[in-house]
Formats: sequence, structure tokens, C-alpha cells
Amino acid sequence: MNKYFGLSESDRLKETVFSWYYRGQLNYVDLYINLFISYNAWFKKATSKNKDRDAINALKERSVIWREYIAGEALFGLRPILKKIVKLTHEQPIENLTGNNRHWDGVVGNDNDWKSLIEYWYRVRCNLFHGAKSPDDYRDQEAIRLAYESLNIFMGEIVRRMESNFSKRDLESMGDLLELSKLLGEKLTQVEPGTEEWDVAYERYEETQSQYSQLLGAFREAFDLWNVDNEESYGR
Repeated sequence: MNKYFGLSESDRLKETVFSWYYRGQLNYVDLYINLFISYNAWFKKATSKNKDRDAINALKERSVIWREYIAGEALFGLRPILKKIVKLTHEQPIENLTGNNRHWDGVVGNDNDWKSLIEYWYRVRCNLFHGAKSPDDYRDQEAIRLAYESLNIFMGEIVRRMESNFSKRDLESMGDLLELSKLLGEKLTQVEPGTEEWDVAYERYEETQSQYSQLLGAFREAFDLWNVDNEESYGR
């Protein structure tokens, strides 16, 4: 039966407004799960740990990006979100609803307490994955939203650094340029200097050498792809 049957035109319009409004709201549960999968894949590779708890513990020892955050040099926009997380967890700690609290007491101490933020991300994920978060509880939803917004800033920075780092394609291009440079060098020995053919070959040789030198310089300054969060003065 049509749910609008028997309703007045005004009531039907009201239901339309409400229905489409709620459909237009962001589902932070789905967003956070998707984001955490990306984060999880990254930090396991970065820490070389297979178990989540071992990887989380190792991640809390990687402090470079967090020193940059505290100095105001990285993770821009995170601090106001983290302040909200501090307030939320001080009002009521984030309990581990699937086990004990031996790894973390559920409280983010202040807006520089990045180690607790890492634990916060993980606990929200664990409670979600084990069905311990209610879609109708405002505080649960707020915790998830803040987890998503803060982790999204962190992973956005990680992905940006990874994308701007020296890539496999760059390495392949170096090999191609080196091979082309050798071929052009051989050609220069086979044609008479001062001819148009020699001039064209020499111009291409010089251009190829220049491109190779640029990539070589970038390669020498490149960071470990999986260590972009833990390199001093990355990208600065």
C-alpha cells in the first residue's frame, strides 16, 4: 500500500521533505569502514606487522608526522576536530565493548595526544565491526563522525605524500631515458658532425640527458613509499 494513501497534500509534501532530507545525510558508518580499510592496509605495510595490535603499537612509535602536526606544519584542520574528540572522551570514555581496556583507557588527553587518537580510531573500528555501536545513539554517531573526519585528514596526507613520491613509473622512465641516451650517443658517432642529422641527434641527446638528470635527482631525494609519515621534513 502507498504510504502516502489518505494523507493530505500538506502531509505528503512534509513526508517528501523529511524522506529525501534523511536520504541526503552522510552515512559515516560506511564512510569510516571504507576509510579504515585503506588505513589498515597502509599501516600494516608501513609497520611490517601482521596483527592489528602489534601494528598499532608500532605505529605509535612513528612520531615524525605528529611532531610536524604539533608544530603546525602538517595535518592541517585536524586540531579543531581533535579538540571535539577530547571533549567527547572526557565526558564519557570510549569503552572497549568487545574486551578489556588494558591498551587504552578510552580518553584522549588533549589535542596533542596523538597516541590516544590512534587508539581512538582503532577502538571505534573494533566496536563498529563487532556490532557494538548503535545507529540510533547520538553519542555513538558523533564518535564515528569525528573518527571519520580526523582519520580522513590523516590518510589524505599519507596518500598525498605517497602520490608525490618517486613512483615505479618514474623509475621505468629513468631506464627508458638511459637506454635512449645510449642509442643517441651511438648515433652521434655514426654521423658527420655539423650536419643537420647530427644537430638533431645532439639536441635530442642533450634533452634526454637533462630529463634523466632531473629524474635521478628526484630519485636520490625520494622517500621510502611506505615511510612517508616518518621522514624528517617530508616535502618541505
